Amino acid sequence: MLVFAGGWYIRDTRPSGQKDAIWVLNDDALIKWIRKEKARLSPEDIALYTTRLREYSARRSD
Repeated sequence: MLVFAGGWYIRDTRPSGQKDAIWVLNDDALIKWIRKEKARLSPEDIALYTTRLREYSARRSD
């Protein structure tokens, strides 16, 4: 999945019904897709991953 943020819009030029292995989305489309998806992680797992990513990001920015 490739996400373009900040107002980029992607026009789908594939023939009807063709599916690709790579998705190209803008940030709005990604959010809509996430909201429609069934939850696969528990709230506890999400909180743990969020904490770990924040810690990693803070270490990287030092």
